Amino acid sequence: MDDSQLSAGELRRRYHAGGSVPDSELTASQLRSRHGIASNSKNFSDKPLSETSSLSTVAIMGGIVLLAMLLAAGLYMSGVVGK
Repeated sequence: MDDSQLSAGELRRRYHAGGSVPDSELTASQLRSRHGIASNSKNFSDKPLSETSSLSTVAIMGGIVLLAMLLAAGLYMSGVVGK
């Protein structure tokens, strides 16, 4: 009998915890459901980054590099580094 022909109660008895179908025959979604594991899309970063977040990351990194270069140039000019 195909899954589409089964009642909801029968599907729960087959696929949820203690069901008659072994784990090796279940899909990833059915395994997550059987063992109470949330889908990856809620808490993990499987979505592509938005342009805004990637641009802000680049801007922050650029600012850090610029500050490091200015600090190095200031130390070099003051004679602390480079003698």
